[in-house]
Amino acid sequence: MTLKDHFILLARYNGAVNGKMYDILGELSDEKRKKETGAYFRSIHGILNHLIVSDLTWLRRYHAWHTDSVVLDDERVDHANLAWGRDMYEQFAELRTGRKEVDNILSAWIAELPETRYEEILRYTNTAGEARQYIVWQTIDHLFNHQTHHRGQISEILDEMEVEHDYSNILTIL
Repeated sequence: MTLKDHFILLARYNGAVNGKMYDILGELSDEKRKKETGAYFRSIHGILNHLIVSDLTWLRRYHAWHTDSVVLDDERVDHANLAWGRDMYEQFAELRTGRKEVDNILSAWIAELPETRYEEILRYTNTAGEARQYIVWQTIDHLFNHQTHHRGQISEILDEMEVEHDYSNILTIL
C-alpha cells in the first residue's frame, strides 16, 4: 500500500464514520446536542462545528500551497462564515450538510493530489499569527488524527448520555 492509498483509505473511512456518527446524533434532540458538557468546545454541537472550521482552515492552507488544485478551487472552501470562536452552523441539518460537503472535498483532493508532493513543505501562518512549516504528508495525517480525537470526545459524551453507538471501528466501516 502506498502512502496515497493510505490517505485515500483514511478519507473514505473519515467520510463513512462521520456519516454514521451524524446518523446517531440525528436521533438526539437539539437540546441534547447543544447541552453544555464541560468539553473544550462546550457541547457536541460545538465540537462538530470546530471540526468543520478546522478542516476548512486546513483546506485553505492546502489551496494556498496547491494553487493548481481543481478540487480546492471551490467556493465552499472559502466559506463566508468561517471563524474560530463561533459556530458556522446553528441548525443540525446545515451542520450535517456542511460536514458531508467538507468530507467530499477532502476525499476528492486526496485523490487529486500527486503523491510526489507529499514530501514538500507546507508553509502557512496559523490563527495566532505564527509562521509554521511542516511536511505535507504529516499535516494530512494530523488532519485525520484530529478528526479521530474529537469523534472520541463525542463518543465519551454519548457514553455519559447512555446513547448506544459504535461508529468508529475502521474494520467494520470499510
